Amino acid sequence: MRLKSIEFSQLEGTPQEWRLKGLTLEDVNLLVGKNACGKSMSLRAIYLLANLLSKDRMVNLGPGSGYFNVNFDDDLGTCHYSLRFEDFKVTAEKYMRNGSLLLGRGKDGIGKILYEKLDGMMDFQTPVEDLAVTARQDSIQHSYLSPLVEWAKSLYYYPFNTLLGKERYHIISKEDISNFDPKDPESAIPIFIKGLADFNGEYRDSILMDMEILGYPLDTVGITPIPGPATTNGPPAVLYVKEKALNGITDQFGMSTGMFRALSVLIQITYAQMSNTAGTILIDDIGEGLDFERSYKLIHLLVDKAKQSKVQLIMATNDRFVMNAVPLECWSVLNRTDSGVEVLNYANSKAKFDDFKFTGMNNFDFFATDFLHGEEGSEA
Repeated sequence: MRLKSIEFSQLEGTPQEWRLKGLTLEDVNLLVGKNACGKSMSLRAIYLLANLLSKDRMVNLGPGSGYFNVNFDDDLGTCHYSLRFEDFKVTAEKYMRNGSLLLGRGKDGIGKILYEKLDGMMDFQTPVEDLAVTARQDSIQHSYLSPLVEWAKSLYYYPFNTLLGKERYHIISKEDISNFDPKDPESAIPIFIKGLADFNGEYRDSILMDMEILGYPLDTVGITPIPGPATTNGPPAVLYVKEKALNGITDQFGMSTGMFRALSVLIQITYAQMSNTAGTILIDDIGEGLDFERSYKLIHLLVDKAKQSKVQLIMATNDRFVMNAVPLECWSVLNRTDSGVEVLNYANSKAKFDDFKFTGMNNFDFFATDFLHGEEGSEA
């Protein structure tokens, strides 16, 4: 299942109201825009929806009023899901496939849902704090709900502008580490350990090959103990790399921030793809901390990985180097309005996008000159 479009609002009618007015998505997507235009908020809206639907994390509907209005497509057609909430409670919820209502409920939690074996709609009631699409999971009577939850469980979110676990060590233990969170972007070390356990040398070799593509030639990557108080479970440990040009190893504390971010993301994405658990990947501020060449190579590497594994990739940036690495057809340009975000992309502004190709300018100029709004000489 692929996310096709999303609308979202929160804190409606208040000075803090924020609204994403409509974002359409393809297999590979790049959200661009000025600072504070809503790129990160848009990614977090998608991330919030996935957490609500999967129940992987303890998240709740927010205060005030708001809604989600999303569309998905898959091999069976198009799905529509809408959710309206107010003060931590669901006030309306609807799920449809190919125009047919499968589930609908109102403010009091009462609604109707399709029972597949009975081939008909029946009454039901769900607690007002719960989403019906998760509370009514039933592989026999409501199997059509499973793809929605599976989409949510297969979504991964990486804020590239954070440390991604650089300052976090791990306690080496002989015990099973299966209780770690593979979606925690700070958990690079236990994810690496699990990757080696599950996929042996193939996992490490894939990371080394990708790091070489980015311009980081390494002999190996591994885990090493560090000085510190040992616990009953074992000593503290961190990631290290052995660069081909250096005699000694470099642990994660000695790596540059950009190098560790690249390594951490590759460790996590490689595991998600090898374990076949990734369906959608969100990366905020992609390329932050990397130079032009490595930013460019990282983008192409991730796009190739997404295409090969049929993963939907949604990235956000305001970095000119990243913009120049991604075709305009994949762009969504975000502009902040008084109460939300306006989205302009190839789907709704095709003529403008096509016209720009004849200017001979690079992709960043499309953003910097505000070509979409006909202000070719303005400053970004």
